[in-house]
Amino acid sequence: MEKYLEYSTDVINQLKEKYKTCDFQFRLAQSNVNISVFFVLTNSSVLSEESLWENISKEIALKYQSKLETVYEKWNLYIIYITSDITP
Repeated sequence: MEKYLEYSTDVINQLKEKYKTCDFQFRLAQSNVNISVFFVLTNSSVLSEESLWENISKEIALKYQSKLETVYEKWNLYIIYITSDITP
């Protein structure tokens, strides 16, 4: 579990540096498997620009999900996009 928190911290720091208009948070919940949840807070127009949400998803998959050990942990990774405005 601790290594996942370390991986997530690295990814969060990289995302914050690259996407300055977004705020990123991470939570790791334990059940029978680890459940990883990334939160992205920004406004809807920022997310829709150049498919930003898709780029963020790809980076999380490459830099975090690829390091998870079990198939169950890989399937229990969630990215929740929270907008500060009304999403069209």
